Amino acid sequence: MQALVARIEREHQRLDILVNDVWGADFWAEWNVPVWEHSLGKGLRLLRLAIDTHLITSHFELPLLMKHEGGLVVEMRAGRIVSALPVLMLLFSAGMKLVKATPVLEGFARFGYPESVAVGIGVVELLCVALCVLPRTSVLGAILLTGYLGGAIATHVRIGEPFIGPLLLGLLIWGGLYLRDARLPELIPLRR
Repeated sequence: MQALVARIEREHQRLDILVNDVWGADFWAEWNVPVWEHSLGKGLRLLRLAIDTHLITSHFELPLLMKHEGGLVVEMRAGRIVSALPVLMLLFSAGMKLVKATPVLEGFARFGYPESVAVGIGVVELLCVALCVLPRTSVLGAILLTGYLGGAIATHVRIGEPFIGPLLLGLLIWGGLYLRDARLPELIPLRR
């Protein structure tokens, strides 16, 4: 970390944004297991990694960040990062439908949908994304987006096109939600 900060300072003379707490050791966590049955070694390792990575990053990078006014520290978690990609893509997609961009209208013609439904579909997409982003309604939003993306998959299948795009978006939506919402591992246990 010290070498990285020295390189940033040498090449850019400043650090404006520090995204901290991206440590990725969630695999040490044991879901759906009573706490007294957890591996003490794994639990201590998880805690140690979380604290160490945060403190090491802060120790080395904050002094460079503080050298100039306006520095920003952003605390992130893996679930938020995984969720950001599909949210940004769906927001872009909804925006393109709302303004009836030429590529959208060409796609609607190829899929056999009238241009007149573009704005309505864009509004539905936007509302589903909004529900997915808000913590209190995130599960409902993910369920609605699953239906929305299921329709997109069906559309691609109907005309014989690959459907990997909407499938991956759905997996990222649920994967990100699984990582950021503690209730989901209880509802959908992936490990026993």
